[in-house]
Amino acid sequence: MSPVVVSPCVGVCVLNPALDACLGCFRQRTEIALWLQYSPAERDTIMNSLEARRAAFEASLASTEPAPEE
Repeated sequence: MSPVVVSPCVGVCVLNPALDACLGCFRQRTEIALWLQYSPAERDTIMNSLEARRAAFEASLASTEPAPEE
């Protein structure tokens, strides 16, 4: 029986070329491609960085939105 590999994939696979990352899970293209080859420690390191990546992306979107008109 093979071990279960945890993945952050949420089934929303949309690669953003500017980020070179998926907008569903926020892994970079190379991280997605090599996911099964990474050690559990390497996967944990990536998993622990994903929320910060998502927050940075959302903050960048907020900073580029036009200010509401009054």
